Amino acid sequence: MRHPLAMAAAKAILSYFQQNGEELHTQLNQKTHQMVATLNNYFDSIQAPLKMVNFGSLMMLKFTQDISYSELMFYLLRERGIYIQENRPIFLTLAHSDGEIQAVIDAFCESVNSLQKAGFFGQIVTATDTHLSEHPENQPPLPGAKLGRDPQGNPGWYFQDRQTGVYQLIKSL
Repeated sequence: MRHPLAMAAAKAILSYFQQNGEELHTQLNQKTHQMVATLNNYFDSIQAPLKMVNFGSLMMLKFTQDISYSELMFYLLRERGIYIQENRPIFLTLAHSDGEIQAVIDAFCESVNSLQKAGFFGQIVTATDTHLSEHPENQPPLPGAKLGRDPQGNPGWYFQDRQTGVYQLIKSL
């Protein structure tokens, strides 16, 4: 059975698209492109390892480096009222006002700043930079080795292969 309210809403939407179709898509894509460009310019200006990519009004946040605890970005966004699931697409719609788009941009900038101030972006911390170096068991097994986690979340020491640029596990903790 077809509900009359659903049928009326569908007819109204189709009529609206029929009258304004091409203009609506162009306007939406321009707003999305402007938002993505603004965020990418900001990320570049503070050397944050992030990039927003898009196709039309579909966007996705990408990390340009492997960052430990990168999921914190999404928690900080939620704390600022922007709900974006980790590693999921983001959609901009005609329902988003310019003020809402600016609020999203502001939330991203504030979240990135918080992570950067906490040392997650733009700063590599090794054991020799911390108080952990006072204990011999916390010394890297090789000079230049870095702490990291394997795909299962287990900690270990990693060393970057100079030929491939890939980090290799050299000692599990």
